[in-house]
Amino acid sequence: MDPVKSRTPGLRQPPIVIEPPKASVNTLATLIFIHGYNFVASQFNCDPPNHLSVAHHIHQSPLLQHVKVVIPEALPNVHKSMDKNTWYNIATPIPAPGERQDADKQIEFGRSGRNENDMNITMDYFEELIESEMASGTPARRIVFMGDSQGASILTLFALTRALASELGAVISYAGFPATPLQSVFRMQQENGLEGRWAKELKFFLLHGKNDIFVPPEVFRGWRILLEGFKDCGQGIAYLEWQIVDGMKHSLIATLWPHVRNILHDVVPEFGRPGTPDSRTRTSVKL
Repeated sequence: MDPVKSRTPGLRQPPIVIEPPKASVNTLATLIFIHGYNFVASQFNCDPPNHLSVAHHIHQSPLLQHVKVVIPEALPNVHKSMDKNTWYNIATPIPAPGERQDADKQIEFGRSGRNENDMNITMDYFEELIESEMASGTPARRIVFMGDSQGASILTLFALTRALASELGAVISYAGFPATPLQSVFRMQQENGLEGRWAKELKFFLLHGKNDIFVPPEVFRGWRILLEGFKDCGQGIAYLEWQIVDGMKHSLIATLWPHVRNILHDVVPEFGRPGTPDSRTRTSVKL
C-alpha cells in the first residue's frame, strides 16, 4: 500500500503496514488499529511476545493469516508534558478517570477553542485510510477498525457521524468512552447530511475490562445504552454486541486478544473457510 497522504503534511507519520503471512487476492482483509492517548504507532509493532504487538496477536490464529494489519499514527499533543500523540486534544494533559470529554471545553491542535475541528481532521484521515484500502482491492465490508481507549472513543464518533463508516465490516472498541456530548454528535450528523436511517453493514463490538477504573462500569453502561439507541434508530450501527472481559483494567494485555480474534473469525473469515472460535469463547456479562 502506498503511504496515505495526510491533510496535515509534516505532522503525521505514514501508517505502519504489516502484510498478511499468506496474502491472496481472493481473501483480502484489513485490520486498522487505532492507538490510545499519548502513544505512537511503533509501540504497537513491537517484537513478540510483547502484549502491544498487534499483528503478532492477530496472526496467532491460523484462520487469520490473510489479514493485513495497518497501524496509523495520531498527531502531536498540544501539551508539551505529553511527548506522544493524540487523536484529539483535551483540556488537561491527563484526563480525570471517568470524566466525559466535552468538545466545547477542549482545545484544537495548537490553539484554544472547540476541538471538533481536530476530531474532524482525524475522521477525515480515517476515510483516507479506508479509501486507500479500497483502491488496493479490499472491499469496505472486509475492513475492520479496532480502537483502544481514546482510539475507541474517536472510532465511535466516526461510526455515528460518517456515512463511509457504515460500510465497514466492523468496529471493535476496547476501553472506550464518549468523545463528545450528544449535541456535538447531532451537529456533526447534520453537517454531513445524515438523517433518518442510514446504517448499512457496520457491526459494532464493545469490549470493556471488568476492573477498569479509568472508565468505570457505570460510565460504560450509560455509553452502551446510548449506542444501542443509535443502532435502534438505524444511525451508523447495524449490529451491536458487548462483552465484559474478566481480569482486565484499562490496558491492553494478552487476555484481550482471543476475544478480538474471535470477532475477526466471524467478520472477515478466509473465503470458503468458516470462522472457528478461539479456545476462549466470547461471553457477555450484564452490568
